[in-house]
Formats: sequence, C-alpha cells, structure tokens
Amino acid sequence: MGLCSSKSKSEDINPHALRTKTKPGTEHPRASVKPVDSAVWSRMKQFGGMNKFMKLALKVIAENLSAEEIQELRSMFGNIDTDNNGIIKYEELITALAPWGSKLIEAEAKQLMEAADVDENGSIDYIEFVAATMPRHTFVRDGHLYKAFRHFDTDNSGFITRDELETAMKNHGMGDEATIKDIIAEVDTDNDGMINYEEFCTMMRSETQPGTEHPRASVKPVDSAVWSRMKQFGAMNKLKKLALKVIAENLSAEEIQGLRSMFITIDTDNNGIIKYEELKTALAPWGSKLIEAEAKQLMEAADVDENGSIDYIEFVAATMPRHTFVRDGHLYKAFRHFDTDNSGFITRDELETAMKNHGMGDEATIKDIIAEVDTDNDGKINYEEFCTMMRSETQPGTEHPGESDKAINSAVWSRMKQFGAMNKLKKLALKVLAENLSAEEIQGFRSMFRNIDTDNNGIIKYEELKTALAPWGSKLIEAEAKQLMEAVDVDENGSIDYIEFVTATMPRHTFVRDGHLYKAFQHFDTDNSGFITRDELETAMKNYGMGDEATIKDIITEVDADNDGKINYEEFCMMMRSGTQPGKLL
Repeated sequence: MGLCSSKSKSEDINPHALRTKTKPGTEHPRASVKPVDSAVWSRMKQFGGMNKFMKLALKVIAENLSAEEIQELRSMFGNIDTDNNGIIKYEELITALAPWGSKLIEAEAKQLMEAADVDENGSIDYIEFVAATMPRHTFVRDGHLYKAFRHFDTDNSGFITRDELETAMKNHGMGDEATIKDIIAEVDTDNDGMINYEEFCTMMRSETQPGTEHPRASVKPVDSAVWSRMKQFGAMNKLKKLALKVIAENLSAEEIQGLRSMFITIDTDNNGIIKYEELKTALAPWGSKLIEAEAKQLMEAADVDENGSIDYIEFVAATMPRHTFVRDGHLYKAFRHFDTDNSGFITRDELETAMKNHGMGDEATIKDIIAEVDTDNDGKINYEEFCTMMRSETQPGTEHPGESDKAINSAVWSRMKQFGAMNKLKKLALKVLAENLSAEEIQGFRSMFRNIDTDNNGIIKYEELKTALAPWGSKLIEAEAKQLMEAVDVDENGSIDYIEFVTATMPRHTFVRDGHLYKAFQHFDTDNSGFITRDELETAMKNYGMGDEATIKDIITEVDADNDGKINYEEFCMMMRSGTQPGKLL
C-alpha cells in the first residue's frame, strides 16, 4: 500500500490526455481566463491549514481515486501545467492565479505553493494537486477513509501507532519528532498514544481548517450558529446546563480551540470574563435581529452561576456544538460527576448537592427536574434518562403524554420495528456491535431489559414482551407483537437474550459511529482484504445459524452495489447507515 510502490489509478493516464475541447461560445464569459476557479482556490487554502498527517492521508486517497472522480481536476492540472512536463512550478501557478488580481498577492501565492507541495521539492505534481483540490464530498466517503486508514495501520491492529505514523511520515520526508508529537496530541482525543479509526475519521471530516474563514466573518465575533446555541442553552433546564458546564471543563484543547479565540475576541478588556456590554457589542452586527431585551436574556442564560458575567467555561458550555457534547465519553463522564456513589443512578440527594454547590437549585427546581427527566418514575435518574435529556433536540417536558408508564417507550418500540425489516447481515453486524459496546453505551438498556424480564431469568419470553407492549393498546395487535418477537430473536431460539435486545434497540447514533462500523466490518473481513467475500459472509451467517444459500444470495444482490460479487467497506457502511431497508415488511 506504499504511496510510491505501485502505479495507482490516478497515474494510469497522462494528465494532459483528457484536455477537453469546448465548442466556441459555450464557455462561461470569464471561465477561460481563470484556470483555477474560486472553489479550487478555496480548497488549496484549506489544504494549507491542515496538519501534515491529513495532507498525507489525502495524498493516499488521491492515488486511489477513479478516473471519473478526478476528470475535472485532471483537465485543470493540464491547463496550469503549460509546459506539459507533469509538474506545476511556482511561475505556472502564479500565472494561473493571476486573473484573481489584487485578491491574491505574491506572498499568498507562495503560501499556496508551499501548502500543496507536500514533499517539499519545489513543485506540485499531479497527485499533490489532486490531494489539495479534490472536493470534500469525495475524500470523506467511507470507502476512501477506510483505505487510507488501512494504509497507515500496517499491522491491522485497528490503530495507527506512533511508530506507524512516524514511518509513514518519514518515508515522505514530512515528519520530524516535533511534528509527529503535535499530530498525536491533536488527533488522539482519548489520549491512549495512538489513533483509532474514529479519531482518524474525525480529523478527516473536520469541517473548517485554519485560515478558511469567510472574508466577512471577522466582523461578527458571535456567528449565527453560536448565537443560536446560546438561545437554545437558555431554554435548557438547570441540570442540563450544569452537565454541559461539567463537560466544558473536561474538553480537550482541540475541541474548544475555535471557541477560545471567539471568547478572547468578545472579552475586549482581557479580564477573563464577558460582561453585558461586551456581549452586546459582540452581538451588535446582527442589528435589528437582536433587541436589547433578547441580549439580556442571552446574558442571563449563559451566566450559569448568576454572578452577572460569563466566564470562559460558561461560554463554552453555552456555545459548544451539539456533536461535541453528545459523544458517549463526554456524557458518561458528566453522569459520573453527579453519580457520586457509583450506583448507576443520580439520586435526589446527589442532584440536590450538585445543584446547591453551584447555587442553582432550590427545592422546587430540583422537584421539577426529577419530574421532567425521571421517565420511569423511580425517583432517580438513570444513565439512559440522563442521555435522553442531553441528546434531546427540544428540551425535556415535550414527550408524548403518558409514556412514563410504558416499559418500552415509543423510540425503542420504533427501533424494534425497524430492526425487523433489516436484512440478516445488518442484524448480525448489529449483534457484533452490541457485543462490543462499552458499559456506558448500554447502561440504560440493562435497566429496561430487567424491567421487561419480570422473572429475572436473563431472557425475554413472548409473554413478557407482550406484557411490556400492552400499554400501547390497539396500536399493537397480537400478530405484530409476534412479528417483533421473531425479528429480535436473531438466533431463533424462541426468546430474546440481553445482547439480542441491545442489538434491536440501540439508537442509530450509536451504531453508525465510524469506530463501531470499522470493527464490525473487520469481524467479517477475516482475511483483511478490504472486502467481505461470499465465503466470508457464508461462514459468518452459518456460524449464527442465520444463512441459507438463498439468503446469502439476496444479501449480496442487495448490498453489492458495484456488482463485483463482494462487499467493500463503503457498501457495508451504506447498508448500515441506510434509514430504510429494502423489502420493508412492517
């Protein structure tokens, strides 16, 4: 899988061979004078802000793109490489960028040249050009990310170790000790000294690279997204606000880097707090959209400890994006902060202590929070109830009336029905995932399983399932209850064990995580070829008593989108992430 060890798809055709002739009069009136359009120019600037590891990963992806994926870039490269020698020199790049006039001074052209010249040999070859200019939707595809990760993970351990990273970087003359140390510090969010697949994907899918801000963004210290989050924060109950403050205190430097610079911009007197006048000034560019009364409401909302100002942690708590705080690791740490006796529940006393320590909770507030979040009415908050509160788009208190008396709530019931419509490979893949979930990820399901398993024998029988579903009344006829039982009973032994229950009821945001999908695919791809072959699928299915010849044939037909007789990683992810399965029966 070495970058220079074999000729790749992208190198098979001379970049000048696909120069296309355009009929006279069909060009955009300005297109012909700008060999580098605005989108490509912007991507080159973004590429310049990436760390060296991401640049190298993009170079790996560029080497393996199909001719169709890079046809336009091939043509553009040919237009810039005016002497047809297969590389772009600085003078050719500056000539190509010249039509942008005063927008691009010579110093910036040099920066772009240095950014795209990954191997630092003074010119940009074709693969470097593609790496620096391919659109984001191309390189974030599951199949491309999977192959790139596998390129670096040479021992197929599921991790890119420091040694593997060092070898790859040094092979390309890119990595001194300091650079490698910085990359590990930036990408390794769980601080285990190596980069797992999920961390790799997070790096590759990160939206904004340094230096890519919109040219007018700087005049608004608080952008629309942050302003919106502050308004949402204002509508949250005090437990959720406090939990977000706990999470904010434990975020890594990478996770809050953008918010730190924003806080510093708003805190104009640099005293470490944002006062009302500073917030009002920061919001001023929004003009009539934000009246003074609303500015005061935002101030009061973000000022968690109600001392009249917003400190840095309060600012992060109120403005961090949802995808940050809903991560399982962050939620589990926050839950453990409140669950001081490690019982698996936040009791009324624990909640009261935490709230009062922050001057946030009178008796009425605590009572309201318990009533709102404690959906099973046992007087305390379990991990699933806590996560439901934290992940809710709208705030708790908006649930369908009457769900608290139901052992299986509407969301879980819906997931069971969806599970019933899945093909057997997806069911089996979810079972593999369920077997490998952390205690934090499935803690809430354990209590639900126990509530349904009324005789405590470790399995759910049909009668127990039927009893649990009874409160849904006419919505669930007996025939449908039987269908759910048969659907969830993966090994078809007449009952549902704990792993089968978790398999059928875990929320989608859990199983579609890159790390989980990667491990599940590896489970089936036993020879590490990057494909699930027909034989591997047949072996896995038969080991679970799930697959006859017809079933395996149907799965291959359904999932194998490129009709090569095997399932690659991208096809596997498409199946796992699809909302509705083919042939849905329910």
